Amino acid sequence: IRGSVGTADDLRDARDMGFTLIEAEDLLQSDASRVCGRIGEVLSDGPFHLSFDVDFLDPAYAPGTGTPEIGGPSTAQALSYLRGMDYQNLVGLDVVELLPSFDPAQVTAIAAAGVVYEVLCGLAVARRQK
Repeated sequence: IRGSVGTADDLRDARDMGFTLIEAEDLLQSDASRVCGRIGEVLSDGPFHLSFDVDFLDPAYAPGTGTPEIGGPSTAQALSYLRGMDYQNLVGLDVVELLPSFDPAQVTAIAAAGVVYEVLCGLAVARRQK
C-alpha cells in the first residue's frame, strides 16, 4: 500500500487480518536478499500463490495500470526481488492490474511478461534442484 489512496486504517486492517506487510519505504531501502529472506520466513515451507500487481512498479516503468502511484520500485528492483525468491512451493501465479489501453508503447505489458518469465525460470530452477 503506497501513495495517496492508502490510509493508516488500511495498514492496520491488513495487520489485524494477519498479513505481514513490508511498507514501501522499508522495501526501497532494503536490499533484495533481506526482503526475500523476510518473505521466505513468512512463507516457511508451505505452498504459496504469487500475485504480482503491476502498480507495484513505479508508473515510469508501468504506466498501463488503473492505479499509478509514484515512488514505486523500478523494473530492475522488481527483478532483484523475483530472482531472490525460492519458488520450490509455488502453486500459482497471476499478474494483475495490467491495462494495455493506458500504455500505447506497451512498456507495462513487456514488464508483465518479464515478471512471468522470471518466475517461470525460478520455478524451473527450483524444481530441477529437487
